[in-house]
Amino acid sequence: MTMKATKRTESGKGIAREVRNEGNIPAVVYGAGKAATSINLSAYDLMMDMNKGNFFSKVQTLEIDGKEEQVLVRDLQRHPVSDNVIHADFLRFNAKKAVKVAVPLVLLGADKSPGVKLGGVPQLVIAALEVSCLAKDIPTSIEVNIAHLKVSESVRLDEIELPEGVKATSKQNLSLASVVATRQTALAQRAGSDA
Repeated sequence: MTMKATKRTESGKGIAREVRNEGNIPAVVYGAGKAATSINLSAYDLMMDMNKGNFFSKVQTLEIDGKEEQVLVRDLQRHPVSDNVIHADFLRFNAKKAVKVAVPLVLLGADKSPGVKLGGVPQLVIAALEVSCLAKDIPTSIEVNIAHLKVSESVRLDEIELPEGVKATSKQNLSLASVVATRQTALAQRAGSDA
């Protein structure tokens, strides 16, 4: 989906409030060696695109005064009480250079995990993994298979396979997911060791 926007020359708290009262969101587009551009973005378009998922990890299309630009969402600022988006930052990028982006993690195999069968709880240690790749290679998600995990075991970054052209920016021993013990699993393990 293309998000429609218009260039904005004025700035400041009062102008931003006016923009929001008109059903728009003040935003800025920067990067790729070009000057930063202040824009008014359709709040409706932004919300519709956010509801599709993978909002922060996919290339977005902005139509600014009729001209399309490919961007990545860098930041959304929210109102502390209403949680409504009050400002957005977008990053222009060079299609031939790697960009850093946080990609959501997805758990697989929880139903087959011996630890989960004993009552352990599958848990993502981090919700998203920062990776570096070309914008065209950004994965929608990264799968973490926990089918082999027992209680209190985890899957580290060096144990998963990333898509071709995608490199993690974190240390290889970073823990991604685990099966954590509950009172029930602790009692089951204790009963098993007493037998």
